Amino acid sequence: MTDLFGIGAANLPIIDDPAVAALRAARQRPAVAKLELAKQRSASPDLPILAFEGDDDKITYFQWISRIRPGMKYVSFPCSGKGQLLALRSSLQSDVTGLADAVYFFVDRDFDELREHAHGDDVFMTEMYSVENYIVCENVLDSVLQIEFHCHADKNVRNRVLEIFRSAYDAFLNATADINRQLYVARRLGIEIDPLPNKIGKIVQITLTMDDAVAVETRQVIRPRSELPENGVADLIAEFDDLEPRSRYRGKFAYFFFKRWLEELVLQNDEAERGVFSGLANRSAFRVSELTLNSLSSKADLPDGLVEFVASIDPPAH
Repeated sequence: MTDLFGIGAANLPIIDDPAVAALRAARQRPAVAKLELAKQRSASPDLPILAFEGDDDKITYFQWISRIRPGMKYVSFPCSGKGQLLALRSSLQSDVTGLADAVYFFVDRDFDELREHAHGDDVFMTEMYSVENYIVCENVLDSVLQIEFHCHADKNVRNRVLEIFRSAYDAFLNATADINRQLYVARRLGIEIDPLPNKIGKIVQITLTMDDAVAVETRQVIRPRSELPENGVADLIAEFDDLEPRSRYRGKFAYFFFKRWLEELVLQNDEAERGVFSGLANRSAFRVSELTLNSLSSKADLPDGLVEFVASIDPPAH
């Protein structure tokens, strides 16, 4: 049996307590989501319902939709993950009551795209891995430098910081490539893994320049709950190696890196010599905690195809 992750069957991690697992599964059942959707439809019969994978996506898409169709009214319906969202969509497709009318779904591409589900006019999928990939970029950083760091009048300082970011981000992506690679294999094979870290420091230490960046061993991050099959793994690895890292590696990792890297940048601004900000007239009192997902999303470019999809959203036909 293939042991790509370096974990044999005898060393597989213990699955959650059965009671906890049962409670989690109950919350994620499509029937539960469908019942809640029906309540929302009853409360707002004249509005389209936009279903998102979770609260973070709801926040980001609120910013993007507001830019595309200012004043558009809709009901936000965050689900408990991608699996529940896709299962809900599948359930609605066979529903004969008309509940599916004017329900639209927003899905992260991730590594598994729509899984076994078909594309359709009711679903939008990001071209990049997830919404976070659109946020972690030089354009957003340049906006942060101009507004939050008061570098609006000094392009030389901004260019200096952007160059450091480009190099540091590439180093981060290179350091975490194997973690993403093995996550890709697990997702494509439908193998469950333990929850991923929600702090980037558990994966790799973040510095301003990311010189000599080295991630922890992949087996500490990607912990499968079953063994890999004998066949198909090599082909999946070849597929992964063709992906463009900035747009197609896991967006949550990138977002955690970005927020932590900005903290390192703030330290430069706080130093007496001011580091990369030397020569800048204004000293910013900005703190990274002021940068929320909401504010960063407002600075990000729109995903390809989103303008057309949002323009196609109609209210219920009744």
